[in-house]
Amino acid sequence: MQHLPIERLTLKDGRIFELYNGKLSNPFMAFSELQVTKKLAVKDRGQGECEFSFELSCPADPIWVAMFREDLGKTPIEFQGDRMLLTCLPANLEQTYLQIKDSMAKTNARYATERKELVAKIAAKDESLKMVRQKQEDRAAAVQQQFDKLEL
Repeated sequence: MQHLPIERLTLKDGRIFELYNGKLSNPFMAFSELQVTKKLAVKDRGQGECEFSFELSCPADPIWVAMFREDLGKTPIEFQGDRMLLTCLPANLEQTYLQIKDSMAKTNARYATERKELVAKIAAKDESLKMVRQKQEDRAAAVQQQFDKLEL
C-alpha cells in the first residue's frame, strides 16, 4: 500500500497526522475497524439491480477503502462517510454480502498491521529528528558558552 512520504507524517497523542508547512494538518490512517452496524434501505436501480445501503461503525478511511478494494475486486460498492452502498441483483445479495464481510475482516486486520508498522516508522523518524535537533541545540549552546567566556 502506498502511503505519503514518511517525512510528511508525524505522531501526536498516538494519532498520525500529515505535516503541512511544518504544522499538523490532516489526520492520516485513523484507528479504523469498520463493521456494518445497520441495514438502512433498498432502492430499485432498474435492470433488475437494487442498491442496498448499510450504516458503518465509523466513516471509511481512504486508505482502508483502497485496501478493501484491492481485496474485494470489482464489486460495485461505494463508501460515503459512515455509509456503504452495494449495487447488485437481489439474487446475488447474500453471496456478495458474505464476500464483503470477509473482505472487511481481512482489511481490518491488514489496516491495523500496516498502521502499527507505520506508527513505528514515524516514531523512529521523529526520534531521529529530535536527536539531530538536540545535537544542533547542544552545539549552538556550547559555541555560545565558549563565546561568552572569551575575555576581551
